[in-house]
Amino acid sequence: MTLALLLIVPAAHAATGMSLTPDLTLILIQLVPFLATLAMLNALLFKPMLAYLEDRHQATVGAKEQAASLVQSAERAAQEVENRLNTARGELAEVRATRRKAALADRDERIALARKENDKRLHDAVEVISGEAELASQELERLSRMIANDAASKVLGRTISA
Repeated sequence: MTLALLLIVPAAHAATGMSLTPDLTLILIQLVPFLATLAMLNALLFKPMLAYLEDRHQATVGAKEQAASLVQSAERAAQEVENRLNTARGELAEVRATRRKAALADRDERIALARKENDKRLHDAVEVISGEAELASQELERLSRMIANDAASKVLGRTISA
């Protein structure tokens, strides 16, 4: 219908010899279907399409932002775990050093006690050996006098008294 009006109205004006001036009625008649079509396109096509594009943009950007946020959270958590591990390693090193020091002190104490016991045993053994050596020396001296007396008696042919 609008196309028919566009073709009829200028032909009528040309036949009458009128100049080309805008006809407001014609403009209004043509503007109503245009605005109705624009409103329907806006409601049926443009708004849903823009909403879809905005949702897609939000989903894409939102997902990227969420991923970045998750990466930052993971990095913070990893740093916190690393800090806890370092603290635990430090505490472990302190405990290990304390226990090692205590073990070394215990070892030194046991060694000192063992040395003291061994020194006592050695001293006792030296006393026993010295006593036995003295007895053996006395026995050897007695036996050597007896052998000497026997030898002298046989050589001289007479009994020698000591």
